[in-house]
Amino acid sequence: MFVILAIINYVENNKKGDNTIIYEKSEKIKMLYDYYDDKKDEKTGLIKQPPFSDWQDSVNRGGFTFLTNLIYYKISKYLLPYAKEYNIDSSFVIRLKREINKNFYDDKKKMYRSILDKDYYSLESNLLAIDWNFVEEGTQKRKDIYESLRDSELWKKSKSTYPGRSTFPKYPSSQKALHVKLVCLEGYHDNVIWTWITALSAKISCKMDDKEEYERIINLLHKLYMRDGTICETYFQDKYMKPFESFIYKTEEDFSWSAGKYIEMINEINLKNDKHLNKTSRLTSNKLTKNTNYLML
Repeated sequence: MFVILAIINYVENNKKGDNTIIYEKSEKIKMLYDYYDDKKDEKTGLIKQPPFSDWQDSVNRGGFTFLTNLIYYKISKYLLPYAKEYNIDSSFVIRLKREINKNFYDDKKKMYRSILDKDYYSLESNLLAIDWNFVEEGTQKRKDIYESLRDSELWKKSKSTYPGRSTFPKYPSSQKALHVKLVCLEGYHDNVIWTWITALSAKISCKMDDKEEYERIINLLHKLYMRDGTICETYFQDKYMKPFESFIYKTEEDFSWSAGKYIEMINEINLKNDKHLNKTSRLTSNKLTKNTNYLML
């Protein structure tokens, strides 16, 4: 799904508005899209995933997850105007959104559950629901989700007081892969700070007009970059926020995913304010851009 998502992002951010790739690569895109046909529940249309198969791959999240179905919905909705090439029915897209909301949204917590019928809540998927307008702009629900996230253990109530922890509460040890336990990475997807999620949080704070919060997060990321000379993959979830390491594992440095999200965050804020940030932040963004380009070579 991420390959199709990357193509969609390319088209959406293409300054020339060129969408020819959707037609030129339709056969291959359709092949990828159709791969999920036999993964769909006949009644709901929701996608069922195998264990250890999404980005939180250190945890057995087999079954129905919000993130996978959110991505599938975004792709399906985007391809709907090209229904002739992809055989997508508008009634299915409408039903899919209805079933996602029905099965994952927690009215009491005011956020989406990460896994069907289980009380786990993931920061990145709820942020993406806002970022992708799955939850429409101007709605009370959108405001409720943001405020619930900001005031949760995934954000201000975390040990670091900054967003970036992927999931709350912690997954049970029995649900985690043996190999991550052997290298002391048991908390990889529920007890460390992921900076790509931190940057995404700042972007969403900007979208929600929470200037005080996105400036607070920007200052943190800037301090981490100036201290470490790079943006790392993960950090300890405490007030010091040192790059994560154990006696057998050290977090990745020059992490392009986080660097890319940092640049995306800066772009969102610049667009929002229609002006540049201060000189220091601009220089940081430029350096991170060079880091990202280098890492992708």
